[in-house]
Amino acid sequence: MGIWRPVYLEMWNEARISNLFVEQRDISAASAHLDVQTEVIASHGASAHLTLTYGLGSATREGGAERDAEYRDQSL
Repeated sequence: MGIWRPVYLEMWNEARISNLFVEQRDISAASAHLDVQTEVIASHGASAHLTLTYGLGSATREGGAERDAEYRDQSL
């Protein structure tokens, strides 16, 4: 019969970003407040340090957060 549905092969080392959603809460001439949500798919549960670098022109800033990743087994 053969393969009759789409087939995908995904590979990564330890973790990858699956989805990224950015919502602008408010903005002014001086600043903007954003909510950022992401889904990270990992091969095992672990703590992660996420760093966000942002800026406009030469004014670049960096912020980070430490989070415990929630592991969900996605094996078939």
